[in-house]
Amino acid sequence: QSSRQDWYAPTQVGTVLRYAVYNQEGEITGYSNIKVDSITIDSHGRHIVQQSSVQYDAQNRQVGDTLYATTIISNDTTYVGINRIMNMSRAVVQTWGTLIALPATIGSDTRFENRTLGCNVRFAGMKFHTTTEAYDYTLMNEETLTVDNRIYESLKFSYNTSTKVAGRTEQTFVTTWFAKGVGTMLAVVNNEQTGESNTTKLISIHYPAN
Repeated sequence: QSSRQDWYAPTQVGTVLRYAVYNQEGEITGYSNIKVDSITIDSHGRHIVQQSSVQYDAQNRQVGDTLYATTIISNDTTYVGINRIMNMSRAVVQTWGTLIALPATIGSDTRFENRTLGCNVRFAGMKFHTTTEAYDYTLMNEETLTVDNRIYESLKFSYNTSTKVAGRTEQTFVTTWFAKGVGTMLAVVNNEQTGESNTTKLISIHYPAN
C-alpha cells in the first residue's frame, strides 16, 4: 500500500476543494465545492476516499443535488472514480466507473488502460443507458500550478471520450492536470461536434484544522 503522500486525491477528511467553471470566452459559469467526507480501509486493505460535491451558478447560488464520487487507492495506484446521481434539466442521471488509474510512480513508459463509464438516465418516464469510452491516454508534460500561493507539481494528461446517446455519438478531447494530495487541478473539455469548450479550474483549497 502506498503512503498517503502518493495519492492523487486529498489525504485528509474535511478538505474542501473549490473549482470555478469557465466557458470558452473565459466567463465564469459556475462553481463547485468538493469535500472529503470520509477515508476508510476496506476488507482488501484499499483506502476508500468518499467525496461530496455541491454545484453553484455564477452568482454562487446552489443548483441541483449533491453529487458523490469514490476514489480507491490500491496496490500503489489511485483509481479516480465517478459514482454519482444528479438531477439535470428534470432528468435523473446516474454515472459510475473509473476515469483513470494513476500509479504512485509515473514515467514516460507508463501505459494507461482504456476506461468505460456507465450512465443511466431517467427522463419524462423514459429510461435509457449510455456508455462512455475513455481512451488514448497520453502523458503530455509535468507542470507546476499555483493555488492559494502554494505550488503543486502536476502531471498533464490528454485523452479522448466517445459517448453514444440518443442515436448519436458525442466525442470530446480532454486535457487535465493531476497533483498528488489533491487530484484534479485543471481540466479543459472540448466538444468535437459543437466546437465548444469549458474549463474547470481549482481556485482554492481549505484544509481541516489540526
